[in-house]
Amino acid sequence: PRTGFASFDVAANNGISRHYTTFRGDAQVGRNHRLFARTSSYNWEQLNVGVGQRNAISNGYSRPSDNRDLSLGDTWVVSDRMVNEIRAGFSAIDNKLVSNSTMPLHTFPSIIIGSPTNSPQWWKEFNTHITNTLSYFVPAWHGEHNLKTGFQFFRPDYKGAFPSDVPWGGSYQFSR
Repeated sequence: PRTGFASFDVAANNGISRHYTTFRGDAQVGRNHRLFARTSSYNWEQLNVGVGQRNAISNGYSRPSDNRDLSLGDTWVVSDRMVNEIRAGFSAIDNKLVSNSTMPLHTFPSIIIGSPTNSPQWWKEFNTHITNTLSYFVPAWHGEHNLKTGFQFFRPDYKGAFPSDVPWGGSYQFSR
């Protein structure tokens, strides 16, 4: 931050660390039956968001995020004209804003110190998605046709909490 007072101007790491992992497995259960499963994890964190200009390190926050998903699939060739596919997917997202400080917010003309007004907060999401598709090939009936039917189910579940009050014990403004 550039406060105008050299003793308060310190370097602040605001980098992002990311970790991504995926595993997948496939299985041929029979001549006409194939399964797969895939799982992924994507975790990241950004430090000292909002720090800079007049905002001191105590006025910043970190943003950790933990994300996971699982996909499952089943493909079954029922006959030389019919294929059934089932897919299921699940994803979980866990995001936060974590204050660098728990002190009250102090706003001066040259520097802002204390907890920012937008944290702490958190939000989580869990999604479920399932599809089933049945495809059928109809040859030589007024031309060749592909018929497809199925269903889809999607259920999102969202929860979260945002700051509902002034930060950590108040907010104070000073003209000098």
